[in-house]
Order: sequence, then C-alpha cells, then structure tokens
Amino acid sequence: MQKERNESTPGPKPFIPTQADIVKAEDIAAQAFSYGAIASKFGFSVDTLSRVRKECPEFAEALKRGKLKAVAGVEYSLLKCALKGQPAAMIFFLKNHAGWSDKQEVEHSGSIDGVVKVEIILPDNGRGDGPKTKSAAGAAD
Repeated sequence: MQKERNESTPGPKPFIPTQADIVKAEDIAAQAFSYGAIASKFGFSVDTLSRVRKECPEFAEALKRGKLKAVAGVEYSLLKCALKGQPAAMIFFLKNHAGWSDKQEVEHSGSIDGVVKVEIILPDNGRGDGPKTKSAAGAAD
C-alpha cells in the first residue's frame, strides 16, 4: 500500500518497497537474520520494518518465505546428522517429529509417614518388549 507524500512534509520519506526490495528481504530472511538485523540491512528501524510488514503484504510474505527456507535448511541438516547415527540429532529429531518426550508424570496420594514406594513406568520404546516397571523404596524425609 503506497501513501501519497508531499515533498514539503518534514521528516524522512517513508520506505515503500520495490520488487527488488522484496527479493532482497526474502534473501536476507533466508539467512536467519533477526528483524533487527534485517531492518539494519535496509537502513531503517525495527519500527519501520514492522510498519512495512503491515502495509505491504508482499514484503511480509517474502520475509516468511525466507524464514521457512532457513528452517528447512536446518531441518535437512538435522535429518542428515540423525541418519548418520548422531545420537543427539536422532533424539532431537524424534522428539520434534515422532512425539518422543522427556516428560515425567509424578502422582502422589495420601500422606507420607514412613516408607515411600516409587514406581517408574518407562514408555514402550517401539522395540516390541513393552513398557518396563522399576520400583524403589526409601524412607521419607
């Protein structure tokens, strides 16, 4: 959306992105730069970038496309590392794409007057040997 501006109006001219600016915005965003860095590369403030994103949907979409390119590149690299057997990459990938979780549920009922029985139920790891249960007993604090 372009606004009419009189040359005699004080202050800097508003930034109105050209097609070249839109291409540049996508390229910069594809390098995973922050909005602050993107604004700096265009020579204006984050507030101006925010205004341009609101007023120019094509510019906003270019930034989104660029960001998606950066994310896709990292995901691809992560997948390559996971497929090469790097444990951290494998775990991270499975947590984000296969529902794996480090979540632990603790349930307590009744009072603790002496011995506390702790039962840990490990999730099915998908290898066919089902959930495992471990128990431990100890004195209450």
